[in-house]
Amino acid sequence: MAKAVATKPCDDHSIDELNEAVRGMFGQLSDELQQIYMDNGDARARRFATLAEYEQSWMDEEDSLTRRHAKCFEIAEMWAHYLSDAAKRGNTVPTVPVFDASKADDKLYESSATCQTGHSMIKGGDGTSTHQWPDWPEELHYKAKAHGAYPFWWGGGSDTGSADMEVYWSEKQGAEKFIHSSCTGQSSWLNGACTHLMIAGTSDQSDSQAYLYKADESRCCISNPGSSAFSSQRATKAQKSGKIAPPAPKPPPPGGSEKLSPAQGNFYNTLTYVD
Repeated sequence: MAKAVATKPCDDHSIDELNEAVRGMFGQLSDELQQIYMDNGDARARRFATLAEYEQSWMDEEDSLTRRHAKCFEIAEMWAHYLSDAAKRGNTVPTVPVFDASKADDKLYESSATCQTGHSMIKGGDGTSTHQWPDWPEELHYKAKAHGAYPFWWGGGSDTGSADMEVYWSEKQGAEKFIHSSCTGQSSWLNGACTHLMIAGTSDQSDSQAYLYKADESRCCISNPGSSAFSSQRATKAQKSGKIAPPAPKPPPPGGSEKLSPAQGNFYNTLTYVD
């Protein structure tokens, strides 16, 4: 969003400021798109059709960090799915916070943050999959044509729609490997065949990992988001000896980001079917 519009960190907003952001945006939202989303049972449909209904829902609303984060998710979705390009440039929007599964008991929060909902494999499984169709088996391998850059938050992956892709997916191993015959990216070295490897966490997404690398394994990058909690820097001998202070942890990217595990084998149960 920051490439197209002015942003402000979600945590810097009060709940009243977030409600005001919805008020300011509402008159520019597309009613035509709302009707299309509603007719197709699309999860992008707004919670309410009118501003008056939103106002009513705010009257007895508890001010909590969870609820403010949920509103930031919701406002970002409205901005992305309901505004024309011209209208998008005229709004200041809150950044999208890092998803926290412990907050998912809040229904607005859970329904507004679906990337992690569908990408939350646990190594060995969480016991909810039957491993019978339509649930996936414990392990599978398939070949396909790749459509769209993946990982889409960085720019890697096949994006021509005609490139070959081979995938190894394993709940047992807690991993998913995408082998792309053609890749593009934000770095010049990612030009040609590449592989994207996603490794599931042991209990949730917090310790998941993801790597994007050239097919010959000569260059590699970490493709999941960095933050002060899990970024690392090499220490020099002087730093290790205590003679000089080690470098400070790298700060998280603006607005935070989402750490994604491979898709779980029954991910379809967490999403709204739209065709």
